[in-house]
Amino acid sequence: MADPSSDACFKTIKSWISECNIQHPSCTSTADNHPLPTRLLCVNSFEKDVKLCFSSDISKNARFLALSHTWGDKAGRLKVMPLLLTNNLGARKERIDWDELTKTFQDAVLITRKLGLRYLWIDSLCIMQDSASDWAFEASRMASVYKSAYVVAAATASRNGDDGFFNPRSPSYDIAACIGHGELANVHVQRQICHRTIVERQMTTDTMPLLDRAWCFQERLLARRIIHFTEAEIMWECHEKLWCECKVIQNPSFHAKMPTTGNFKLSYASAMSAPDIDIRLKAWAMVVAEYSRRALTVPTDRLPAISGIAKDIALPEMGRYLAGIWECQLPQALLWEQRDGLLERQASLDARPSQYQAPTWSWASISSSALLASDRYDKLTCKLVKADCKLVSQDPYGQVTYGYVRLVGPATTVFLHRTDRLLKGVGCVYRTFRGRTESSEDLGLSIDRDIDLTADLIHSKILVFTNEEGPEPKARCWWSGLVLVPSVTHEACWERIGRVSGRDMEMLTCSEEHITIV
Repeated sequence: MADPSSDACFKTIKSWISECNIQHPSCTSTADNHPLPTRLLCVNSFEKDVKLCFSSDISKNARFLALSHTWGDKAGRLKVMPLLLTNNLGARKERIDWDELTKTFQDAVLITRKLGLRYLWIDSLCIMQDSASDWAFEASRMASVYKSAYVVAAATASRNGDDGFFNPRSPSYDIAACIGHGELANVHVQRQICHRTIVERQMTTDTMPLLDRAWCFQERLLARRIIHFTEAEIMWECHEKLWCECKVIQNPSFHAKMPTTGNFKLSYASAMSAPDIDIRLKAWAMVVAEYSRRALTVPTDRLPAISGIAKDIALPEMGRYLAGIWECQLPQALLWEQRDGLLERQASLDARPSQYQAPTWSWASISSSALLASDRYDKLTCKLVKADCKLVSQDPYGQVTYGYVRLVGPATTVFLHRTDRLLKGVGCVYRTFRGRTESSEDLGLSIDRDIDLTADLIHSKILVFTNEEGPEPKARCWWSGLVLVPSVTHEACWERIGRVSGRDMEMLTCSEEHITIV
């Protein structure tokens, strides 16, 4: 396999781009509907140094490469990440010193030049990192940035800016082999390359740390075409095809053994080609399930880092976007379930952080994986009265500072008692009491936030969300609902702490209450 920085590798990349331009117009026409980013890096120079420029000063048809990379842990970086700040904007327009750039940024400049492009977009150098208003505005345009990029270069194998793109590869060998009837021939061999992480929907490996990151998951889905620089080879994803440098994926026999229909990007692109609300909602459920497993350096980016996909996936009939939940799915969408921890294996009972990310009724309020229901039900015992969110910026898909849902439905007061027994080493077991007498109900409790450990009995409430009718009598015995506790910040309001289900039919006959959850 050729060196990843060699002319041979870039000849392969250029052939992929050319073939995509001819065969897959859906991957090349997307940019026509999206403006250029506000700022770009101009790299069209024989000198190493680059400079910042404004898109208003260049041709609206200019092509640019966008970088997908992970900043990495600050403590683990050898070189300081160069940033665009309010006090160095003028200097950056004049010059950005080559030696100030990280290895990943330097390699991104080289890739841009080798592909014959003049402009490069890097988040840390094209968004003012100390301006909340500029950051919020540019974050709201993230979908446009990655959709309008001529191509996205992903430093998939890099842990941080020190690693760069061009990782040393395992050596290959020429050996003499018997090919039959005693005949010898020279055979070129190398270590077998695994393609499963890109091809299939599965958790990433240590060799592709970029795929662990939440922001990069969004960038991967939104890019019309993306080049992955992995540890072993270069790989290609667009709306319609997957290719690899070793050509295994292009082989028809590979598709028979490992169909590419499970690839995130291909599945998402297929859903986006159909303006059908049910297909879009199923795609959103898939996106949230995978996105919510991935890590964020800044926890409050939970909603901003998926805002581009939300904007992309939205249809008018889906209604408003409320802190990660579509209005057309309320109130049943509040019955999301917490799953295990992040890809970093951080499984914790106290999944909701102290710093506000979203209202407690939203899956975005927790820092672990969440599973949404993509179905819509018309008959529920619980009804939505009103819902709203307060946004940080003008972006309806961005960060929120407050949100509430007002519901009416069967509700009852219960008391939760935490036992000392651990469940598989993660979390705790809670027993339910009604009227301070231990309930005989077999309740399935899923707690997504730890509560007062000093209290013997925790005052809470169960609000029942259940189908009023089922396909058969037995199905109507089951009910599901939310476990709520009084809000400590808003008077006469409640907060979600988990989901519950059971078969006690008395729960369906509880008195109706109007409840506001924040």
